[in-house]
Amino acid sequence: MNLFKHTVANRKTKIAVSVVCAVAMMATAFSPKTIIAGAIVRYTTENSIETAIEICDEIWTQESSVVILASNDEEGLSDLLCAAPLAGQENAPILLTPRESLDKRTAKKISELKPETIYLLGDFSETLLKELRNLKTGAALSPLHGEDPWATSRAINEELRDIKGTFVISAASIIDAISISSFAATNRYQILLADENGYVPKNQLTGIVYLVGNEEDVKDIKGAKRLAGQDFYETNKIIVNTLPYRFNSVWIASGESPQLIDLFTVAPAAATRNAAIILINPAEIPADTDNEQGKLTENSLCYVLGGENIISTDAVKHILANVEMQWKPAGTWDELKSAIDAGRNVFLTQNITAENGEELWLKRSVIIDGQNNKLDSRIWITAPNVTFKNLNIELQQPQRNSLLTNNAVVYSESNLRVEGVVTIKGPAEKNFHGLFVENTLTVTEKSLLQVKAGKSGFFEGDGIKAGRLIVEDQALLEGVGGDGDNYSGTGIIADTLILLGEPQVIGIGGLVQLAKDYNKYSDDPYQAMNEKNYPDHVGNGVQCGEFRSDPDCAPTMIARGGSIRNNGFKTDPRATGGCGFVITLTSTPNAQVVGYFAEDASMKTRHNLYYSVPYNVSGYAVYNHSKTSLKLQMILDTSEPAEDRIIGATWKQTFENAPSAPSEDDIDAMEKM
Repeated sequence: MNLFKHTVANRKTKIAVSVVCAVAMMATAFSPKTIIAGAIVRYTTENSIETAIEICDEIWTQESSVVILASNDEEGLSDLLCAAPLAGQENAPILLTPRESLDKRTAKKISELKPETIYLLGDFSETLLKELRNLKTGAALSPLHGEDPWATSRAINEELRDIKGTFVISAASIIDAISISSFAATNRYQILLADENGYVPKNQLTGIVYLVGNEEDVKDIKGAKRLAGQDFYETNKIIVNTLPYRFNSVWIASGESPQLIDLFTVAPAAATRNAAIILINPAEIPADTDNEQGKLTENSLCYVLGGENIISTDAVKHILANVEMQWKPAGTWDELKSAIDAGRNVFLTQNITAENGEELWLKRSVIIDGQNNKLDSRIWITAPNVTFKNLNIELQQPQRNSLLTNNAVVYSESNLRVEGVVTIKGPAEKNFHGLFVENTLTVTEKSLLQVKAGKSGFFEGDGIKAGRLIVEDQALLEGVGGDGDNYSGTGIIADTLILLGEPQVIGIGGLVQLAKDYNKYSDDPYQAMNEKNYPDHVGNGVQCGEFRSDPDCAPTMIARGGSIRNNGFKTDPRATGGCGFVITLTSTPNAQVVGYFAEDASMKTRHNLYYSVPYNVSGYAVYNHSKTSLKLQMILDTSEPAEDRIIGATWKQTFENAPSAPSEDDIDAMEKM
C-alpha cells in the first residue's frame, strides 16, 4: 500500500534516482565512502588519516575499549608490520596521526570511541602524549616501540594471548605483511620478522607455522608451510586461495597504491568478517580470475580502497565477472531445503509450507526469488548475505521448538537485501517480531518491503528491527507493530536509519487492547499498577538511534505511535500513547523529512514516568533526543500547538508539496495488511 501515491508523483525530483548519485551528494555523512552498486563499496579519500577514520566507522559505530595509534609517515609502515594480531585480539581500530602533534580528526574520533587503553606504535612526541591526556577519556597510554622493526615486533607480540599460529615474514616485505594481516588478526596468529639472514628463533614459534615469501628472505623451517609466488601479487593470490577465509566480503586494493599505510588500517575491519585482502595490479588485470574470485558469490560485498585512478570500477567488475550462481527451482519443502543447503539460488514455482513445523535455516549466501509465491515458515539466517526477491512470507502454522533464541518470523544474524516486492507477516495469536536483522537490512531502489508483526508480548512484537537500515531511492518500507494486551510493538526500529534519495517510510505502532474492565480502577490507578493491570509499553511509529538523510532531498514518512483502548485511568502518566518519530542519539545536520507524524491522538498525557530512558518516552509526534536539528515539513492531525507535540527538534511547518494526512481507514487497512 502506498499512501503517498497521489502526492509524491507531483513533487519535483531533486536528485537523480541513481543510488550512486544519491550517496555521492551526501557530503557531510558519506563523502569518502561511495556505494557503487549493491556489491561494491569504494573508499576514495586521498588522505590516510581520513581513510583510517572512515574504515573505523564501518565497524566501530559506537565505542571501542582499545584503540591502536600509529604514525602516518613512512616509519609508521614498519611499526605496523606486526600490529594486526593485536588489533584482532582487542577488537580495536587502527588510527593514524603525525608524530609531533595529534591530528584533530583523529582526536575527535578517539573521544567518540572512549577507549580504556591506547596502544602507541611509534616514537611519539611529548606534545602528542600531552594532547592525548587532555582528551580526558581516562585511557591508559601503552607505548609499543623499539629501536628497530624487530624490537617493535617483540613488544607487540608480548601483548598477545592464546596464540594459535605463526606467520614468519621478512621485515622488508611490507606487501606480504598486508596480505596475511586480516587472517592473522581473525585467527590469533602472531607475526614474526625473520632477521637479516632469514632466520627466527625456534623457541618463538607457536602453533601452525607459515613462511611468507621466498627462501632467500625467510629460511625453511621443518614442518612449516611456505606461501610464496614469483612476486607479491602471486604471493597474495596463494595466500587468499590457501587460507580459509569467509568470502561474504573482501577488501580489494592495489599493491601500487601511493598510500600503502591505508592497507594496514583495513586489517582490523576485514578481520571482523574473516575477509581476505585481495591485491590487484590495475594495469595488468590477471587473465585467470578463478580461485579467490570463484569463491565469491553474487552477494559478496567488495570494499575497494582507492579512487578510480587507483582501481577502476571496470577492474573490480572484471574480478566479479566470473561469479555465477546456479539457480534451482523449488516446488516442495524438500526441494527448497536441498537447494538452500547446497548454496544454490532458488526460485519458487508454487506456494510452499514447511513440513512438521520446521524452519528454514540459511547457512550460505543465497538469493530466494519467490516469484510472488508464498512461503509459510520461519527463516533463520546465519549466512553473511541473503537476498529476498518477490517473496511473500506468512507464518500461519504452529512451530515446533525452534533453534532460534529470537522470536521473529525472519531472523538474520548478518545482512539481508530486499528486491522487488517482499511481504512478511507474523501469526495473529503468537508473540513474534516480523523481521529482525542484526547487521544491515537494505531495501533496494524501487523495491517494496511490508512487514506486520505477530501478537505483541514483552520484548517481542516489533515490525522491523535492524542494526543498520538502508532504504534506497524510490523504495517503500512499511512496518507495523503487533497488538497486545499490555504491550504493543513499534513499527520500525533501527540503530541507524539511512534514507538515500527520496524513499518512503511508513511505521505504525501497535494497539494495546487492555483485556480487563479498567473502570473499576478509575479512582485508584495505582491499584491497577500493583495488580499489573496497566500497559507495560506502547509502541512508537519509527524509532532510531542515528538518522541519516540527504538534506537536499525530501524522503517522505508516515510515523504514528500506538494507542491504548479500554483504559479507565487515562490521566495516569504510565498510560501514554506511543510517539510518532523518535531519534535518540544523532542525525545528519538538517536532515529533511516530509510527512505525517502523530502521537496517539486519544492520549493527552505527555511524559511516561514509568520508563525513564529517552527511547521509551511516549506521547510526542516527534521526539528528537539528538543534538542535531531536523527540517520537518509536517501535516498536523490536531489543532493542538505544534510546540506541545514536538520536542527537541528544529522544524518548519509547511503544507507546500507535503503529502496529505492518511485517513483512519487507510491506517486501519495498513494495520490489517
